Amino acid sequence: MELDRGAAIVTGAAGGIGTCVARRLASAGMSVVMADLDGARLAQVSEELAAEHPEAELVAVRGDVGDPEHHVELVEAARCLDGGLRLSVLNAGVSVPGLSWEVPLETWELTTRVNYWGVVHGLRAALDEFADPSAGRTGWVVAVASGAGLVATPGLAPYVATKHAVVGMMEATHHELARVGSPSGVSVVCPGNIATPMPSRNESIPGASAYPEVLESIEAAVVSGVEAGADPSTVADAIVEGVAEERFWLMPQPEIAWAAGDRVRRIGEGEPPVDLLG
Repeated sequence: MELDRGAAIVTGAAGGIGTCVARRLASAGMSVVMADLDGARLAQVSEELAAEHPEAELVAVRGDVGDPEHHVELVEAARCLDGGLRLSVLNAGVSVPGLSWEVPLETWELTTRVNYWGVVHGLRAALDEFADPSAGRTGWVVAVASGAGLVATPGLAPYVATKHAVVGMMEATHHELARVGSPSGVSVVCPGNIATPMPSRNESIPGASAYPEVLESIEAAVVSGVEAGADPSTVADAIVEGVAEERFWLMPQPEIAWAAGDRVRRIGEGEPPVDLLG
């Protein structure tokens, strides 16, 4: 499916991967509905992209991806643009480090609301537009998961859990669309380390002081990996190229597939999982 016309939705568009995706789609000729909770930053990015691509239709919508009504609003905005909705890129996400039994329940709930429910609501809203093969409309939904959706790492249990859930949900949806004969499709992106801003350490984690050296070593490994990570434009390129080829698995960094393959081997041979943070 070529991405040179129609409208796209991009959540988490105010920075990092989301901004790169919006920029890439605008340059390809699509109209873009850009969404983010950070309204000030979203407005700034929207102005920047409008200056870069004056021919592109850009709409900025502030909202919470955990709210299903927000996704209805995004679809309605895309429907009003030339060509209607053809692509939804569900990118918004949060990640807070900590030990699984010490991370506050509020953080678990927030991570689930954004990383999991944000994709559920966005997927349902978009597929209401073009999943039915009799509707005469086709489109594509892309969920930005993570390499952490295929291989677990310590210190990020809420993030890992929600990204695993997203991968499984998108795989099931891929099969369901095929079963009903829909011409539309879905993809899941599993990037490796990407050089994007990471949330600062949550100093309010109850009991964190009991294991300071453990948490510090985990955070140092995560931050080091992010700082040395690939440019977020690699994810945008993988999305555009992958959707054009109608592929399900989008792997901007091939080492993630190797790590996932090693995990499957370990499962089959009964070996313990490997700690990728070293």
